[in-house]
Amino acid sequence: MHGDFRVGNLLVDPDHGLRAVLDWELAHLGDPLEDLGWLCVRAWRFGGDGEAGGVGPLDDLLDAYAEATGEPVSADDVHWWIVAGTLTWGLICAVQARRHLDGHVRSVELATIGRRVCETEYDLLDLIGITEPKTSAPEPSPDRGTQPTADRPRPSWCGRSTSTWATSSLPSSTVPPPSSSRSPATPSPSSSASWRRNRPPS
Repeated sequence: MHGDFRVGNLLVDPDHGLRAVLDWELAHLGDPLEDLGWLCVRAWRFGGDGEAGGVGPLDDLLDAYAEATGEPVSADDVHWWIVAGTLTWGLICAVQARRHLDGHVRSVELATIGRRVCETEYDLLDLIGITEPKTSAPEPSPDRGTQPTADRPRPSWCGRSTSTWATSSLPSSTVPPPSSSRSPATPSPSSSASWRRNRPPS
């Protein structure tokens, strides 16, 4: 297994075709179809129309693979690896963003990669056949601007309360223990000041 087989790691010229495959640091033992699925992840199509790396249809890739190896490949099997690869890329995006947000590596690039998590979420829903809900959105309330947050309708998939979200990005030292009577959404001024002093430099 190459482990990162995609058009960004291929050197190709118009006269001789494929000249080199780069970046072998993720090479490992595994199912060869993992590489085919990774090549077809939408993030690696770079805006191209072809499902195979943005340069060609999946059927052509499978036919060429079968001709080169003598082993026919099922499109369903490759689709499974496309789903797995998309999930893997989403986790990588989240980990890279966390490295920046936690101050391990302060990087605009890593912060930007983190913003791509939502793309992989969308791609995964599309790949497993979950389409847009058919129910129409409710009309906004005329007093929406003054409606308390706790009373606003919340989507069924949003299980965490606003107070949990408010503290999830702060260091654990700023979040009161469960036994505290104080709301976790409102850390004390002293703990907020401590967080400001100890946060990584921007």
